[in-house]
Amino acid sequence: YKKITDIEYFPNYIVSNMKIKKDGILLKLKEGNVDISYKILLEYVKLAYNTTGQKNVYLESKELPNYKDYKKLIDGIKNINKNSNIFIDEISIDDISSDFLEYIKTSTNNIDVNIYAGSYELRKKLDIDISDEKIIENIKLILNNEFKKVCLKFYIGIPTETYKDLEDIITLITKIKNVTNSMYTKGDDECIKVKFEIFDVKPHTKFQYFARNKIEKLELKYKYLKSYLDKTKIYIVYDDVFKGVLKQILSISNSCISNVIYQASQDGAILDRYYNNMELWKSAFEKNKISFKEYMNKDIDTSDDLDIDKIDVGIKKDDIIKKYNSIKGEKN
Repeated sequence: YKKITDIEYFPNYIVSNMKIKKDGILLKLKEGNVDISYKILLEYVKLAYNTTGQKNVYLESKELPNYKDYKKLIDGIKNINKNSNIFIDEISIDDISSDFLEYIKTSTNNIDVNIYAGSYELRKKLDIDISDEKIIENIKLILNNEFKKVCLKFYIGIPTETYKDLEDIITLITKIKNVTNSMYTKGDDECIKVKFEIFDVKPHTKFQYFARNKIEKLELKYKYLKSYLDKTKIYIVYDDVFKGVLKQILSISNSCISNVIYQASQDGAILDRYYNNMELWKSAFEKNKISFKEYMNKDIDTSDDLDIDKIDVGIKKDDIIKKYNSIKGEKN
């Protein structure tokens, strides 16, 4: 491995340099590897400061509350640049605690909280074991710590998701709205906003063999949610369906998609966090005679050899298949 000071920065027009996020520096702790030294992370921040001149730092990881040196990390960022703005990009709802909130509120007034799904059953499939009651309790805890902006994120299109799960999202958001109404005077409850994001099926996980939702189906789910949630007057952001599906395809695909990526890059598309130039991506699929709408619309046979199987991440394929079959059995 190269030392961090040996890293060369160069424009990457296919896969973006994730060190830069919109208007700042993105610092992402790798899930499952939260023991990395905070000193190394600070060297990374210092180098990114010198390279980009950005003063905003986004800490993105649901693992942050479990990172033993998060206090040293945040204090170190402040010491590098006293004018830096620190944003906590995403925290898992089951990791919220009084001690953590008490400390980070000195660094930021904004917090993004991932609730994942509206139903307890679906959250369990995502290995998030937290009840609706505990979610409400943690939301109250956040609001009592005087955070001015709280974004609650839900995934749409999780494998095995049903309309009952969407109903549970509506019910949970309504409960949260009632909590804010009871805690704030009229007009002061705008600190809560909701974001819906298309579920990104990661490789080497139990969800990789499931067919993704068709675009039309995802659009219908959005329509269903809007028909109820527009009445709540909560500010809601709906992730672009095409972007979400494109992200799924690029996360788990075979070598044929490499031609699409190359074609898109030749046509001028840039694959960044926000997936710009959508028409260029659609055109790249058409030029390679690959149906964007139909690709990955069927469950993948577990006996198939996938290109991602060639990458050894320390997880056995048999273990992934066993977990997949377990969820598949619950679905049936």
